Amino acid sequence: MLKEKLQNATNWQERFRLLIQASKNLPIPSEQEREEMEEIHGCEARLWWQMEKNATGLQFKAYSEARIMNGILFLLLEELNGMPLSAIKTFSLDSFFEKNGILQNLSQTRRLGLKEIEKRLQQAEYC
Repeated sequence: MLKEKLQNATNWQERFRLLIQASKNLPIPSEQEREEMEEIHGCEARLWWQMEKNATGLQFKAYSEARIMNGILFLLLEELNGMPLSAIKTFSLDSFFEKNGILQNLSQTRRLGLKEIEKRLQQAEYC
């Protein structure tokens, strides 16, 4: 898992490389799929987000125009997909990113976009 690799990395350059590599694993939505996703404002690059109910709970999708953000989103989706709703509603992005050695290297505008995602998680409901 990416989370373990990031936690074992010794410096930001190594974590950055891991996130860029992970960004390649995030599916690129078609233009039509992006139109169905919510655009999150506040981030440096355009960012799209979606929550959907499935048989086991909530499934999340995300995409950004920036590769580094896609790596961060891949890490986030790896953590959130399959998580119980009670844990999703109390999930702290700052804590999660701090544990993975990323928080201190996120620009303010990237953090603003991610905070918008956190607000949506706190409001999540099983439809």
